[in-house]
Amino acid sequence: MESPTACVDRAAVGLLAGSEPVLVAVSGGSDSVALLLAARHALGRRLRVVHVDHGLRSASAADGCWVAQLAASLGVPVRIESAAPGSHGGGRTETAARRRRLPALARAARDEGARWILLAHHADDDLETLLLQLRRGHRGDRILAGIPPVRALDADVSVVRPFLLGDAPPDRRALQAFRRAAGIGHRDDPSNRDTSVPRSGLRRRLAAGDLADLAGDAFRMEWLALRRRARGRLEARLLAATVDLHRGLQPIGLGCRLDRSAIPPLRPSTPTEPARPDEDLAERLSLLGACLARSRRVDPRGAVLRRLRQALAAGRGDVELPASPESLLITARQDGLHLPRETLGPGDSTSRILTAVARGSLYP
Repeated sequence: MESPTACVDRAAVGLLAGSEPVLVAVSGGSDSVALLLAARHALGRRLRVVHVDHGLRSASAADGCWVAQLAASLGVPVRIESAAPGSHGGGRTETAARRRRLPALARAARDEGARWILLAHHADDDLETLLLQLRRGHRGDRILAGIPPVRALDADVSVVRPFLLGDAPPDRRALQAFRRAAGIGHRDDPSNRDTSVPRSGLRRRLAAGDLADLAGDAFRMEWLALRRRARGRLEARLLAATVDLHRGLQPIGLGCRLDRSAIPPLRPSTPTEPARPDEDLAERLSLLGACLARSRRVDPRGAVLRRLRQALAAGRGDVELPASPESLLITARQDGLHLPRETLGPGDSTSRILTAVARGSLYP
């Protein structure tokens, strides 16, 4: 298991090289305080603290004051962002709060002239996310690979999760020990103990030993090896997708087209896995969405991919592809997939593809 400082040092040397400010998101909880301590060591004067007040609890303002005092004691500039219910959409649930948090962090980064925001997700968060996704019926390498260490929020700002960059990520106990060794306290959020929230309920069961087989060291080693292999397959799949879109995505009239030759055939089922996810097509559609002048974050769901395959087989048909901030209309024809309403982004094919890759979720 890598130390927190080693994780952030790796990120600082590779991804975060430069002189511009770097933001670290600090809620006041133990994990984010540990990240602040490790990042201060690695980034020095480039570091800025941002705290998002979700306004869900009466003590949330006190959390912000505590984080501001901690940052001041460490000599790190701090700013408090408000993302209360009713601002930028959403209600009082944890899910709604998460949806407001990332735009608030992106605004802070743009104001500070920062390209990177550091988040404190760690091995336990990664495992909990995997188990929750599997319970919901999701499958495929994007699920097995875990939380992306790097994810673009928009064209200018990305989040980095330094603790998830390596093959031996620290867990919650390791971060807690690191923080305590530095003699720094933290704020307790009672909502983390609300077992009606699926993640909190799962976390409590893991901590209580109810899922002992999933909490042991042997399982952790197997899971990390599985995650490493999934990330390797994703890297190969993304490379193949970039090659196909480089040669097969072209402007047609007022829109664009992905040539039929750039669309991989559906991989056959196997006796042990009769309904494999259509991951090759999903990766190309995700990359395609990021290549457009009106860039989209595509959500390639299995049912939609099946409809698209059927339209391709018939050589005709329209499919609405779920995407954010708005869906994509794709028309299947004999020669490929047409997007009659969408123009390609600026630059030549190479620069467009590289920009699209950077806008995605990456596992460097």
